[in-house]
Amino acid sequence: MTQGGKNSSAEIASADKNCLDLINEKGKVAEAREWLDPKHTHHVLWSGDKQQLRDLFNALYDAGAPAVHAVDISDLSDLTKQPGEMTALFVVTLPDDAGARERVFRRLVEYWKPFFEGAEPEDIKEYTPTDVGQKYYLLNLDL
Repeated sequence: MTQGGKNSSAEIASADKNCLDLINEKGKVAEAREWLDPKHTHHVLWSGDKQQLRDLFNALYDAGAPAVHAVDISDLSDLTKQPGEMTALFVVTLPDDAGARERVFRRLVEYWKPFFEGAEPEDIKEYTPTDVGQKYYLLNLDL
């Protein structure tokens, strides 16, 4: 889940299945920090800052997240006639431990906080990362 608010168990299960499907999509997934490594100059984000995301993902791993994946990676070589990949989606596998989950969600909220400046309270509530018992968190940069 990426948004806060109330979510039914069916919605949570559906979102988790979507994330798992993205992680299992052959040829379109990579470990996030490796994919964002500066040596991959042909890897681009739909939006966002690579260093800021690397810092976030390091903090998520330090907080207890077992894995973070770049998913739905598009091959740009047909379009650009040179090597290139792009994504806007990352899946964070959430830890089972309650303390670690709290730390991971705290880092996610800290990441999104600057985006909420000047936003309506309803929007902040809707888009604030919230632990609803899900297995995965989908970080979507296609804002």
